Amino acid sequence: MTRTMSTLNTDLKERIGKANAEVVRRLVDARPFLIDMAPAKDVVPGLGGGRRRVHHSGPPIELARMCGAQKGAIVCAALAEGWAQTPAEAFQLLEAGDIELGCNHEHQSVGPMAGIVSPNTWVYVVENRTANNVSFAPEQQARATFGAYDDAIAVQERRTSSGIIGPTLRKALKHTGPLDLGELMAQSLHMGDELHNRVTAASCLLLRALLPGLVKVGGAEVLKTIEYINEQSVFFLAVSMAAAKSMSDAAADVPESTLVTTMCRNGTDFGIRIAGLKGRWFCGPAQKVRGPYMPGFGDDDAGLDMGDSAVTEVIGVGGCAMSAAPAISSFVGGTAKDLLDSVPKMRQICTGRNPKFTIPILDFEPTPVGIDIRKVVKTGILPIINTAIAHKDAGHQILGAGIVHPPLSCFADALRAFGAHYLPPRS
Repeated sequence: MTRTMSTLNTDLKERIGKANAEVVRRLVDARPFLIDMAPAKDVVPGLGGGRRRVHHSGPPIELARMCGAQKGAIVCAALAEGWAQTPAEAFQLLEAGDIELGCNHEHQSVGPMAGIVSPNTWVYVVENRTANNVSFAPEQQARATFGAYDDAIAVQERRTSSGIIGPTLRKALKHTGPLDLGELMAQSLHMGDELHNRVTAASCLLLRALLPGLVKVGGAEVLKTIEYINEQSVFFLAVSMAAAKSMSDAAADVPESTLVTTMCRNGTDFGIRIAGLKGRWFCGPAQKVRGPYMPGFGDDDAGLDMGDSAVTEVIGVGGCAMSAAPAISSFVGGTAKDLLDSVPKMRQICTGRNPKFTIPILDFEPTPVGIDIRKVVKTGILPIINTAIAHKDAGHQILGAGIVHPPLSCFADALRAFGAHYLPPRS
């Protein structure tokens, strides 16, 4: 007897349910540990061999469509690497195609805002001990990551990170041993963080965990490292992102799953990938971030949404945990009620819950996890992402912060492609 399309659809729904449960299990069971810091050229695929190459945030993009802030961040990296002596020379290299471009997410990496990782960038090395996979994220740089390049401070920031901060933290980690980031992240949610833009508690917890190792390292560079960390209001952000990348990569290849494993943006495009269609990008236009600006800036100055940091929302923190961080409202705008309402809204488009990440003010309710493209398309509810705002042009620092959503078209396109791949054609 020929099976009907209805029966086939029912069978597929059951298989999707099992596949989605497996993705959630991999996310929940992940055990990310900070194991090292290292120059990107030594550990990140594609950055070795002495090449002039950088990796950027967001989905792949050609130079002609790249936003100003991302170009500015590449120029800053070129100056710090010594590929050019002036910004004009660096821009010439870039426009001539003499600097190769790659996408972080396709090289086991993530980076905040412009996300630029060049060969001598020092990166956090995070191992997911459940799946035995490794991910990387660059040490945070407050100015360069937003596209600043035309002052000595931004370039020196990158050089200090590579020459002092990275090596000193590596030495400290050799004394402390691997640090359990999952445990630290869970604790910080109980201390007012949401682990995307509010990482104050997590930064303090990480520094506390590193201090015994730093003391054993000793010397003037330790003091410089502590002072540098103290100046970084989002010190833990890159670590949080690397942990999230190690978790989401473990779930990136589960056939028949409709759950999102990548969300990122490059200031031009917003891209997602899903577990059931490994490696395929579904992109739409990056959106305008809505939120408060620094004095002297406004909508006319702002670029579009940018950065790999939405990987945190993929694993059930960030926008999935904003109710845990009432103080973030002063940074991204909105009210305490908006934050309380955000988690129930995200729950409507997620498949599972993460019992390791809980929210005290919601009676320690687990955070929602596993964004389902079917639920996004059906409800029209878009994932909530809190983020910073970069300038539309190269050469500037942070302008502000706010809330942004992906374009619905990414999820609709992914769902159509999923159906075309897994549903038999109608006869």
